[in-house]
Amino acid sequence: MSVETATVVGAIVGSLVAGALLGLIPLIIGLKKGKKGLAIGGFAACIVGSLIAGLLLNIPMCVLFTILIFVLDKKTDAAVTTEQVEATQPSDDEQAV
Repeated sequence: MSVETATVVGAIVGSLVAGALLGLIPLIIGLKKGKKGLAIGGFAACIVGSLIAGLLLNIPMCVLFTILIFVLDKKTDAAVTTEQVEATQPSDDEQAV
């Protein structure tokens, strides 16, 4: 193996390892919060971002997906569906009594 080939292989392996390590942050947080799609998407985005531009793209992807997981978790907790509202309202028979 030549020096150039070893350098390229080392750069690719290093990018994959760095992407996977930082990708674990949104993956673990997303799985704990029940956001499986965002968790896996964040993990994959960190790996791909690391291969494209190294830590310059890897870190923002990690931060972006982690923030999305927290923000969307708060919105879904606060959202009330129409079925929940209707279930809490008394029926016409109960109101007549």
